[in-house]
Amino acid sequence: MDVTDRLILTQICKLLDVSSTDMTNQNRQAHLSRKRQMIYYYLRMDLGWQWNRIGKLMERHHATIIDGYKKAKHQLEIYTDTQELYAKLHQETADYIELNPYLLQALTTLI
Repeated sequence: MDVTDRLILTQICKLLDVSSTDMTNQNRQAHLSRKRQMIYYYLRMDLGWQWNRIGKLMERHHATIIDGYKKAKHQLEIYTDTQELYAKLHQETADYIELNPYLLQALTTLI
């Protein structure tokens, strides 16, 4: 597992007020599943990661990632609170990456 990927996951989890362990374990509680799906969506849409890379980070099969991505996309289309959460995640993670030159350099070489 790439250190940069783990750092990004840790930062996203802080913003979502959940532990990275909760996001990578098999817990299927609804509030954790929704946050997990939001992470899938963010990593795919904002960072342009491949399904397999997201799956490796989240310890899931890529098909699970695709399904969760679709669910997050649907939630974003209809729920204002989900849209607000995603906007916050998008902005604050972008700020974190921009302020951390190591991450910014690593991301531009990995994509």
